[in-house]
Amino acid sequence: MIERIDHLIEVAESFGKHGWPLSPELDSAELASLVDAFDMAPVDEKSPVDQIFVAFYEAKNGARIRKILQDLGGVDRMEKWRPIILQTEEALEKKYYALLVPALLTVLEGRVFSKPSYQIKIKKKIKCIVKAQKEDDYPQLVWQTIDDYVDELFFDCSFKGDKPRFNRNWILHGRSPADWVRKDVIRLLHGIHTIDLALSQIPHDKPM
Repeated sequence: MIERIDHLIEVAESFGKHGWPLSPELDSAELASLVDAFDMAPVDEKSPVDQIFVAFYEAKNGARIRKILQDLGGVDRMEKWRPIILQTEEALEKKYYALLVPALLTVLEGRVFSKPSYQIKIKKKIKCIVKAQKEDDYPQLVWQTIDDYVDELFFDCSFKGDKPRFNRNWILHGRSPADWVRKDVIRLLHGIHTIDLALSQIPHDKPM
């Protein structure tokens, strides 16, 4: 049993680096199913974590995607970005992925870091929250994967180098080709929902 738990944690810790931080809402059965799917993925499969999470969200005719949109659209703290959220489902159905990706990136960044005058970088804020969590509990694991996710997404990379996998700076500064697909949108929705839930569980959460 201990080996099983250690393995679940080891695999789950890697999800954030692949663009899928752990949601505070994931129950133990769902987490185990994601890890089991990862373990059973073919060794040569490209982006297995993407495939696993997309399948998770597309199950039951996309019920989990609709729940994310309902959750985000129904809370006052997301009011500033509600027009984007309310238009996302229709845009998904019409495959307007090139419009959704940059729009949803502004929602993600805004939810974590909404005051432009504030001088603390988004990554530094996340790292401060990680350090404040108690060790060896699920919230700490959630925030560690969020930290990994934010590090990858907001990585400060040169525009002169090779195009990164999925990078906020390249996308919002117009350096990345607008060739995004459905999984990129689902990944961003997952990130927004995960970070919103995690922040809302911190006492005295205030948009920064």
